[in-house]
This record gives sequence, C-alpha cells and structure tokens, in this order.
Amino acid sequence: MPNAYINSLTLTNFRNLSRFEITSNAQNIVLHGPNGAGKTNVLEAVSFFAPGRGLRRVAASEAIPFGSSSPWGTHLGITEDEEEYELSTGLLSAHSTARTSNKNGVKIPQRELWDYLNIFWLTPAQDGLFLSSPSERRTFLDRMVYYTAPHYLDALKHYEKALKERNHLLKNQPYDAAWFSNITKVLTQYGMDVAKERVNFVTQFAKFNQQYPTPFLEGQPALQLIGHVEEKLMEVPDAVSAFEELLQHHRNEHNHAKTTLHGPHRSDFYLTHPRYGTAAKYCSTGEQKVLLCWLVIQFIRFLQTQTNKCTILLLDDIVSHLDVNHRSKLFNAVNSLHIQTWYTGTESDIFQGVGDNADYFSLDKRKTRHIE
Repeated sequence: MPNAYINSLTLTNFRNLSRFEITSNAQNIVLHGPNGAGKTNVLEAVSFFAPGRGLRRVAASEAIPFGSSSPWGTHLGITEDEEEYELSTGLLSAHSTARTSNKNGVKIPQRELWDYLNIFWLTPAQDGLFLSSPSERRTFLDRMVYYTAPHYLDALKHYEKALKERNHLLKNQPYDAAWFSNITKVLTQYGMDVAKERVNFVTQFAKFNQQYPTPFLEGQPALQLIGHVEEKLMEVPDAVSAFEELLQHHRNEHNHAKTTLHGPHRSDFYLTHPRYGTAAKYCSTGEQKVLLCWLVIQFIRFLQTQTNKCTILLLDDIVSHLDVNHRSKLFNAVNSLHIQTWYTGTESDIFQGVGDNADYFSLDKRKTRHIE
C-alpha cells in the first residue's frame, strides 16, 4: 500500500450525487457503471482539493445540482503513515461563490489544502492535448511545474495580474507613459520568475528521463519548451534585460494590436515521439494517448523525487484508444508508482490487469455497490 491515501470519501449534493459514500484501503479504486452514473463527478469532487477549479475547470457553484437550493460538500478521510486526519471543502450556501475548507473540523485557508495532497488527473478532454491550443498545454505544464515548485503559483498569478493591467492600458490608449513603464517592469520581473521555473522543470525532468527511463514506452520522448523568454534563458541564465528589450522592441506592434504579444503567456511545449522523431500532434490518436500517459507517469515518478507529499492519481476513462498491450503496460506502470489511483470506466472487465490491490464500486443512477 502507499504510505498515504484516501480511506474514505463522502459527497453531499454534488452534481447528480445527492449522497455518495465509499470507504477503502486499497491502492486502486475502480468506479464503473453506465454513462451518466456520476463516475467523473466523483473524480471531480476529489480534484477540488487541488489548486485551481477542478478537473472540469469550472466555478465551484457549478457543482450544485440544477434547481437545488442546498450547497455541496466533499469530505476525505486520509491515512498518512500511521496517522489519520480529515479534510473537507465545499460551499456554505447555494449562493456562495467561494469555498470553505477544514481539517479535522477546524477551518483552514483553502491554500492549506494543497499542503497535504498532490492530485493529478487525466480525462478524455485532455486526449487532444497535443492538438489543442497552446493555452491548454501551458495549463498542463504549469500544473506540473507548480507541484515541483509551490511558490511558482504566486509568480504566475502576479504575472497574470500585471499582464491584465498592461493589456488594459494598451486597449485604452493614450495611456500614462510612466504607469505603463512601471507595469512593464513588474511584468518582466514576474515573467522571468515564471520562465525560470519552467526552464528549470523541463531541464531537470529531461535529466531524470535519461537516468530513469520507464518501461511503459520504448525510448524517451523529448519535452521541449517553445517561447522567446524561455529559449533566451536557456542561452543566458539572467535574461531579465532581454525580456525588457523584447517588449521594448515590439512596443509599437503591441500598441497596434492593443495587447501584449510576447512573453511567457504565449509560450508552448511539444513532445517528440521517440520512434518517429516527430511531434506528438502528428501521431495517431492511440499514439498520442500513449505519449500522454507516459508524460503523466514519468512526471509522477519525477515528483516522487521532489516531495514526500501524498499523491493521488485520477484516471477518467483512461483505457480509451489503448490496445490490450498498452493497457497492461499502463496498469503495471501505474502500480509501480505505489500511489493510490482512481479509475473510471463503463465496464469492470477492462480493469482486470489493475491487480489484486483494488476495490471495485459499481455506480448506476440509483445507488453505489461495492463489488467483492
């Protein structure tokens, strides 16, 4: 068993689940049932204990069932080594916009939840990650960076705030030149912090991949950053002036476009298939899914060298587009992580390779049943 895991989950008034409870000490939790039973909703409830807006990336109020006048709540029981504690989060009322969080019944800041759990997920919506917009890939990358450098989130938020203010000035010309200059300096400062952490993560991750390849995939895919600031940092360790010069050089272009066209908010990454040497976006649907699974598995292996925090992996309908061979390799690779993993699927038979240390729960639109 992992040294830390979720031993119980209770949901109240969460989407289509008016009341949902399960308890388990297993390494693998398998939720199976027909479409619409609420399997993904269970994973989403767990994902609200991670930074951000959950795996669907929506406001907390959207998890309230349509027409309901009651708030929702999620309660986790955690076992860590030999200690047990409880975490909860939810809305105080159906009209609330901000969540409240507790540990062992005592209110804590929402950010403190993140001190206890690292929660990572893969959903069908991410299957097209390599074909989607750069902003989707940046979000994916930023989550990986944050888990290895917790202060990164603060730098990213400060950067986005400065970017919003700079773009506001650009849209409302003429603007005060001194104010614009000050905002640009703040933007470059936090932009460099963001870029440095991204570069550091990708560099260290590449070294780890070379030293500790995973048997899930033959060869090692290459993860590469694309962005003016990040690429400059790889050449010059301290490139603050280079970012300032970049913004100054393109100032007229930004004025004309009325937005900031250069910076870490425009960066991207791509993954290269080790066999073909081509970017993942040119691979088949199945090969892209394999590469995405490799990226998550290898990231968690890397994360385990950086922190001892409890890690939970949520895999929603993960076996889609995977053949029997890769499905077996996936289960073996995930089991080797020694972390608790939550799976969902319509049929239980597809999870036969998960192993003996698993609890199966059958969901339908009326009840949840534990399968012995």
